[in-house]
Amino acid sequence: MHFHRLLCQVSQQQRIQALKLYKEVLRKGNTLEYTDKSFYRRFVRSEFEKGANLTSKEDISRALKKAQHFLDSGLGGLI
Repeated sequence: MHFHRLLCQVSQQQRIQALKLYKEVLRKGNTLEYTDKSFYRRFVRSEFEKGANLTSKEDISRALKKAQHFLDSGLGGLI
């Protein structure tokens, strides 16, 4: 039972982290000057929706790192 609670906490923490990243990436996109903002929002949403179906802890961690890299690199450097 304790192990199950720990797993739920980890996934809850990852959900919170993903939501924060999603909001940050969208907010940062508002500062872009030479980008179609509606395309940008659709792209970001699509990428995050792909991550919503991940179940492996490693895959989730990789997706979160990818999103953080995208944000840290000034919304470039897709990997």
